[in-house]
Amino acid sequence: MRKKKKKENYVTKINKKDPFNWWNKFWIVLTIFIVILEFIGLIFFRQTIQPKSIMILSFGIPFILTAFQYRQLRKTKVFIVWLLISMSLFGLFLYLKYNSNLFTNKGLYQIRGLKAPTYFLIAFYIFRKISTSIWKTELIMPSRGNRYDTEEGRKTNLMDYIAFFSYWLIIVFTYFYS
Repeated sequence: MRKKKKKENYVTKINKKDPFNWWNKFWIVLTIFIVILEFIGLIFFRQTIQPKSIMILSFGIPFILTAFQYRQLRKTKVFIVWLLISMSLFGLFLYLKYNSNLFTNKGLYQIRGLKAPTYFLIAFYIFRKISTSIWKTELIMPSRGNRYDTEEGRKTNLMDYIAFFSYWLIIVFTYFYS
């Protein structure tokens, strides 16, 4: 008779001593650098600033968070740093909205996306709390091909899909409501 192989548990370990590994530092520093460039552009080059670059920034940060930082957002310090970055973008949105002489109406429409990273992180926090309290699992990114995640050692559940598709709906709806 054959012995069954014991299934290995591939649960992601979070290093509490080093929450900011090189991967986190890379994306955080890159994002802060781009946000600072946008601030400088808005302050010194008001006549030539393009609202399209702000729109790319507002879609780019949620993309970075979902594609490269999704598991890392479980770390409290990483989440707080990203929340501070997104709150600064939200502050930039409020500044641009109420200082309306900078942009035309089309430009004001394009800057609405600066709220998207903040809403994304709030939704991530809420969905993560729901997932840990109801399903007793952390959120994972659903993949296209296989429902089994080797790093977590489990299949994706309904909450993973609900959260993932809700993020993108939230980001799209931020452009429709100011």
